[in-house]
Amino acid sequence: MKKLSYLLSVMLVCLFVASCDKEDDKKNLTLNPSSVEVEIAKTVDVAVSGGTSPYTVTPTDKTTAELTVSGSKISVKGVKAGKATFTVKDKDNNSATLSVTVKDAAVLKFTPAKVEKLEEGKTVEVTVAGGEAPYAAEPKDKTVATATVTDAKITVTGVKAGTTEITVTDKDKKNSATFAVEVVAPAAG
Repeated sequence: MKKLSYLLSVMLVCLFVASCDKEDDKKNLTLNPSSVEVEIAKTVDVAVSGGTSPYTVTPTDKTTAELTVSGSKISVKGVKAGKATFTVKDKDNNSATLSVTVKDAAVLKFTPAKVEKLEEGKTVEVTVAGGEAPYAAEPKDKTVATATVTDAKITVTGVKAGTTEITVTDKDKKNSATFAVEVVAPAAG
């Protein structure tokens, strides 16, 4: 009988500890990720787990980012460059902190800014800066000029006299910009 009593006591203690652990897990509000970086006008999502829904968000600075809660997802939209901290709370007032950094949108810039008087059959290099490599370049009219990309260098080749534009996009097509190209007939010589 003593062994049975001891065994029951051990089982009750284990059951009590296991149920406490589950309650603690439910109360711990977790954000994944707990710190985000977003560009102006772009949106990133944060997953909320633990705690008891519904969840609410209290900003320290509403002018830096807009946050919306949908179920267990928080969407963070960049408004203006800066940093802000947001408090996420659940129904039982458990909380977690979300750090947000909003950056200016990456802008692609070209050197030179446009290609002028490129002779047919000749090439010129245009350097791209900004965004994230690898880059892709697509001429609007390939019968006027073509473009190939190596790292941050775009080689533009004049095909026939005329004008066109070349659109450059960065990794995952997140940023794009266009530069003008003018191709001329070779100088008489």
